[in-house]
Amino acid sequence: MPLGAALRPTNHDELARAQREIQEQLGQLATLRANLRDLRSQAQSETGKVTCAVDGEGTILELRIARGSVRSMPAATLAAEIKEAIDTARQRQDEMTAEQYNHLFARYAGSEGLDDVRY
Repeated sequence: MPLGAALRPTNHDELARAQREIQEQLGQLATLRANLRDLRSQAQSETGKVTCAVDGEGTILELRIARGSVRSMPAATLAAEIKEAIDTARQRQDEMTAEQYNHLFARYAGSEGLDDVRY
């Protein structure tokens, strides 16, 4: 049922049903947010010398640099690879998060999801 339909009750039974639906939706949203915090995303720099893992909030959980890279690579090159791995991991995490929210909201918006929302 589209969200707008739940907001136009004509009697007490419909109001009670709308309130139950809203509570269910809020519960599903809370569950989704908790699940997203547990997701992990990982990415490597293009050369594969740097790997980064982030959690659902984009916090870095792990950053690995291939053995010998710190000594053999110029600092600016290594820094660029570290940034690349972190940015890519966070971008993947953002995409996974958007996909999960899009799936949830599509059920309630009566559309294909957030991409169909017009401002």
